Formats: sequence, C-alpha cells, structure tokens
Amino acid sequence: MFRFFIFFIFFFVSLNSYSEEENIEIGKIKSSVCFTCHGTDGNSVVPMFPKLAGQFSKYLIKQLESFKQGELGLRFDPIMYGIVQDLSSQDFLDIALYFSSQKILPNIFETKNINTLGKKIYLSGDLKRNIISCSSCHGSLGEGNEFASIPKLRHQHSHYISLQLQKYKSEIRKNDVLNIMKDISKKMTDEEIISVSEYISML
Repeated sequence: MFRFFIFFIFFFVSLNSYSEEENIEIGKIKSSVCFTCHGTDGNSVVPMFPKLAGQFSKYLIKQLESFKQGELGLRFDPIMYGIVQDLSSQDFLDIALYFSSQKILPNIFETKNINTLGKKIYLSGDLKRNIISCSSCHGSLGEGNEFASIPKLRHQHSHYISLQLQKYKSEIRKNDVLNIMKDISKKMTDEEIISVSEYISML
C-alpha cells in the first residue's frame, strides 16, 4: 500500500512537471488573451500598450500580481484587473516565461535626432534637484537589472513610458521599489518626462 502511494505521488508530479521550454509553449496558449493589445510576440504596435517581449519574467510576474490586487492594490488598471483576476500563479509564470523568451523589436523613427534634454536626464540626472540618473538603475542602454526587479527599457514605446512616469508622479501607480520612481517623477517637469521617454525609446 505504501509503495502504491509513493508511485501515485511520483506519477502525479511527473504529469505536472514541465521543462522551461514546455512552460513557454503552454504560456503562449495562455497568453492569447494578451495578444490584442501586446501583440502575438509581445511587440505591441500601439504606443500606449507596453512591449512585453524580452522583459524579465520576474518583473512581469510582479506586475501581474499588482494588477490582480484590484482597486486596493499598488497598480490598478480596470482592463488588466478583468483579465488577470481568474489567473493563477502558475498562469502568471507561464505567461511571463513566454513573453520573456521573445525578442523585442526596435522602434522605427523618421529621424535619428537624439533628444538632448532626455539624454541628459537619463544619463546624468539633475543633481541640483536631487534627480538621480535613470541609467544608474536601468543601465546606460536600458538593459535593466533582473536581480533587483528593475525592468528593461530599451526599445520601449515613448508614449507608454511617459504615461507610467505620470502615473508614478500622481501616485496612481505605487508598485515601484522603495518609492524611487515616485520620488524622481515628482521632481520632473512634463517636458522632462516627455524628453526622457523619447530618448529611452531610441536606445
């Protein structure tokens, strides 16, 4: 009887254990609800919706968990809440693994002119106003930091970045680490937010 019980447990676990590649394939199926806004490969073509392709899975999971908290959570969005409220932690993992495995595509610009104000804010900040540089956390090329759950910014839509900075500034979004984004964005002018967002999108 004991041997049968051990065999049953082993059999059950084996049925529910997948390799990362299999989880990615499962995640692709589960992600179909995301494709309308974020694209089938996580490269959204609508500037207000973020590109998810290539983003750290750990970071994506954190955002999904924040959305699931609803109105009392740290990042409420009625559309995202409606989508994720019935998803499980395993669903979050599978979806995040799928999008993180995809390759983000660069933005296409009519001009290659660099926004000098945005470049200054991103790489140097403004010490006189205690605005630390974006690159000190997100990296000089927007590569982010997976261990610290700091997202990649490279190739992201400027409009989406600008929207998020404004949400941090008005405290609509509050799931940043140690309130760093809130503190920085509150010190920035609207012009600086738009400029740095444009610069980031060209990284």
